[in-house]
Amino acid sequence: MIPTRHSTTTTSVFSSYWENPKSYLNTIKSANINLLAANAMVPYYFEVDDLGDAVAEEYLVEMGFRAGMGKLHQILKTYPLHVETYSENTQRFLQQIFHIPDWLDADLLNEGTNFCNRSGTSGLATLRNYSLMGGYESAAINKPLIFTEALKKVLLSAWQIRLFFG
Repeated sequence: MIPTRHSTTTTSVFSSYWENPKSYLNTIKSANINLLAANAMVPYYFEVDDLGDAVAEEYLVEMGFRAGMGKLHQILKTYPLHVETYSENTQRFLQQIFHIPDWLDADLLNEGTNFCNRSGTSGLATLRNYSLMGGYESAAINKPLIFTEALKKVLLSAWQIRLFFG
């Protein structure tokens, strides 16, 4: 099933990263990446967050962006007060985002936070402006990189370079 928000008019977007010899992915891929195995992961590319979409529809589409974001911020600030007055989707969403999984290691989370903060404002601005926003802009490449574990190689290389150069 293709999500309603998925554009079927640009069907080559996903495959273009694999087929174009000048694409970024082809410059980093190694002999260890099996394209047949990667193709088995294609269905995951079409998975979406139905609950997040339903909440966005309820608040952002029905109320408008400004009012909807204001309402969501108010709900998040006052959670768990009045939770029973919200829609079923909103209640499920709140349960999902406020649930702390058993596997979460708070010490490792704090270590990661401290590591990110070591670079100061410039490093955090770079992370925000280039890495995160660039990732949102290039969602079609992110999933193939994640599923083939090529993203791990890129991140590991960046981490090694950072350690070497301080």
